Amino acid sequence: MIPNVWLYATWQEMNKASASLITFGAEIFQGAKLVRDTELLKAIRLELDKQDTNALPPPPKEIIEFSFEYLIDCVRILIFFENYMKAELIVKGFIVHLINKEDLDFKNLAKQQFPRPIALKEIADIKAFEVNNADKIITHTALKNKTIAYSLLTSSNEYLKQYQLTPGIVSFLKGINAYRNQLHLHDNVQFSLSEDFIDNIEELKRFVSSTIARLH
Repeated sequence: MIPNVWLYATWQEMNKASASLITFGAEIFQGAKLVRDTELLKAIRLELDKQDTNALPPPPKEIIEFSFEYLIDCVRILIFFENYMKAELIVKGFIVHLINKEDLDFKNLAKQQFPRPIALKEIADIKAFEVNNADKIITHTALKNKTIAYSLLTSSNEYLKQYQLTPGIVSFLKGINAYRNQLHLHDNVQFSLSEDFIDNIEELKRFVSSTIARLH
């Protein structure tokens, strides 16, 4: 099935699509317990620091609640950042749809999509997009009805340099994604109450807030 990629129609449409991706992603991000209750997490950590490490009591129910939510929180966090990265590519004139390598005219460009983002112009230079302005439909036989996955969005420096992510955020997201990808292996809960972990959550929150602020 060939997708309708009207979002590439004009710069206005690209900006609209980008804003929509970020806004939706931010709503999902804000639903994460780690994000909603960061202050509680910090308070729990301070309380635990005061206790005798040689005779720690069972974890309070608040920690258990954070632990049970952690995996879905990782998914919520990654949804925002995947949407954010796609939004950045769109407003810079790159495609976020996968190129069909079965189309011989685009086989080489499909291979190049893995190490670097592909510009709309590169697609159009080989074959023009089909445009139906009356029905607001744009199609192209070389584009799949599937967008770039998170792994591809972070696969190389050529992708990463398109975003405004710090090395610290990229590294933290890499760990979250690795945990998410091991879903089938989770027979216990891996959860951190370290100061670094909480600082990273705070940094993500600041990034999301500043990204949303740039839309207004």
